[in-house]
Amino acid sequence: MKYYVVWPDGQRFGPADVDTLTQWAAEGRLQETTELEDAATGARLSAASVPGLIFTSPAPAQPAAPSSPYETPVAANPYQETPSNPYGPVSNPYQNPPSPSGSNYPRQTANYDDGSADLTKAWIFGVVGFFCCVALTFVGIYFAVQAKKKGNSGAQAALVVNVILVSISIIATIAWIAMVAATGFPG
Repeated sequence: MKYYVVWPDGQRFGPADVDTLTQWAAEGRLQETTELEDAATGARLSAASVPGLIFTSPAPAQPAAPSSPYETPVAANPYQETPSNPYGPVSNPYQNPPSPSGSNYPRQTANYDDGSADLTKAWIFGVVGFFCCVALTFVGIYFAVQAKKKGNSGAQAALVVNVILVSISIIATIAWIAMVAATGFPG
């Protein structure tokens, strides 16, 4: 299973398998309370509830001692990884943002497809197919499955509705054929 790491601001990183998540936890970049998203289903859960994910404490960093009693330690750089920011360096607002390849986590690039377009097609084909041609509802089911494979959280609802619409259409067609057969064919 693979999971995305979800930041509080909604950014997602990954997907990563359990071994990679365990490595990130050992490095202190992943906490038990960190929110994760299942890459297959889109379900959100805490890192502590992922089976097989092991949390170990990273070795505490020792601050450098001053070389003389008159020297004061230099304050920590806020743009470097710190215990309060286990996800890595924070970009300096006065510099150009770092490239995605410089991130501690593999990021999805701008060409990331979350299945939104497939979900829209699933709804359109489902509704049009119900009122027009049952075959189009099957196309709606296909696009709902594609959206679900891409991790879209609304895909399951579209899939269920399309299956219900196909079922209703088939039952209505059978009922119409039975009614016509019972009253006799005109001619």
